[in-house]
Amino acid sequence: FLFFFLYCGVIIGENKDAFDPRIQLSRFFALPDQHHLLLVDEAHNLVDRSREMYSAELDFAVVTAAALVLARQRPQLDQALQALVSYGERLKQNLVPPEPSSSQESTAPKGFAAVEAAGSGRQMQGDRFAAQTEKPQSLLRLLGRLIFLLRQFLDDQPEFPERSKVLDLFLMAHFFVKVADQFYGPAYITTASLSKTSPGRVKAKPKDLPTDTLR
Repeated sequence: FLFFFLYCGVIIGENKDAFDPRIQLSRFFALPDQHHLLLVDEAHNLVDRSREMYSAELDFAVVTAAALVLARQRPQLDQALQALVSYGERLKQNLVPPEPSSSQESTAPKGFAAVEAAGSGRQMQGDRFAAQTEKPQSLLRLLGRLIFLLRQFLDDQPEFPERSKVLDLFLMAHFFVKVADQFYGPAYITTASLSKTSPGRVKAKPKDLPTDTLR
């Protein structure tokens, strides 16, 4: 179907067909010698929409679901999944406010400082929320290893009963790493949050808050 686009003078589509890195019609934008004119409807909303398009989220509920169905499938894959689950648990523990059992304030690292190496840029900490300006390098190393092993598993097990849960994790992790590698820069921020419906989420996204709120 997309082949016929090459013979069209005018193509009507959605904004994401041109701007979303997940589903962009790359054949029209990948070649430097091709030039196209875009007419964008409601262009004033494009900044907010683009911010979401170029954001990537890692939901630890998806990680946990995949870890359960892949348990004891392959030792290396098991190890990589447990390392990622452990990262999420340590981050979660440092997002939850401490119990008011002690009058002394803890000096232990909080938020991303508890799971990422020192020197990860400016950071902030709130109630069930944390943020930092630099890439989460420790997390990206875990995801890189996991993506490699998940790709092998998906190729070798096309009929795996819970394949959809494994594929969900693979695609989510792959896009997170893609955003970090290709787009992350001074305009980005990494956030972590907890809610009643999720055991934790880490998001890499363009900033939508004043940079002076980070210290």
